[in-house]
Amino acid sequence: MFASFSPWAVAGDPAVLVLCVLVLLVVFLIVVSAINVHTETDLRIRGLAESLGGRTVGGDVFGLPDIVFPVPNGEGLMRFAPGRFPSTTLEVRLFGFPEGVLRLSPESVGKSFLKMTGARDVLIGDSVFDATHFVESSPESLARRVFAPERRAEVVASIRRISSLPGFVLEARAGWLRIRVSDVVRDVPVALALKRTAVEFMDYLNGAGQVAGMQFAEPVERPTGRCPICATALVEPLVRCHRCRSPHHKECWDYAGRCATYGCDPRPRRRAA
Repeated sequence: MFASFSPWAVAGDPAVLVLCVLVLLVVFLIVVSAINVHTETDLRIRGLAESLGGRTVGGDVFGLPDIVFPVPNGEGLMRFAPGRFPSTTLEVRLFGFPEGVLRLSPESVGKSFLKMTGARDVLIGDSVFDATHFVESSPESLARRVFAPERRAEVVASIRRISSLPGFVLEARAGWLRIRVSDVVRDVPVALALKRTAVEFMDYLNGAGQVAGMQFAEPVERPTGRCPICATALVEPLVRCHRCRSPHHKECWDYAGRCATYGCDPRPRRRAA
């Protein structure tokens, strides 16, 4: 009653054979195209390394090479991640960077929602920058020191140079500076701009020009109206020591847990022999 089904008969059908050949051809072309794109990107990255004065490391048919390039007192690393969520991440080591976190990114709907839920956006004193960028800092005095009035325009210019790149985020924490964008950087001007901003922020954060954030050296009283902990100008909110009445930034007081004025220490000290 029913016609018998034979896979061999189907396999011998010229139309089926043509369809299989077309499918294999399409798959082959997709693979060749992906290899060509990967190879082209690989060559572009190797050209970037030369422009940055660095060298490539790693890289194969499945992954792109990294770039190691010179920065003051060390080397920086630029990593590339292709795929559905492409990215480029630049990393440099911060020597002398204190404990704390500084994170900068463009203002967005998501950031506005975070502020509605209580996230703290530190205002740095530039109205245009404050309206277009989200600054997170712990303690807040770290952002105050980086964006000190005498160099605020310079720091803002460093950020604006690259903040229009997709997915831009700059973060300093745990002794590292990382700049990330949501794209595989292929153009020399963009790579040079990333490196330039990173090197400038190393200067802002590592201590050159007294921009190292909170510095826990021998604490001394500042008669010039500066916080004894972070050494920046005193601004509200302030906390005064109940023993010596020395003013401190509230977040610095919370961070250190006690007065930092020299000689104001309730703990008894043993006299040196």
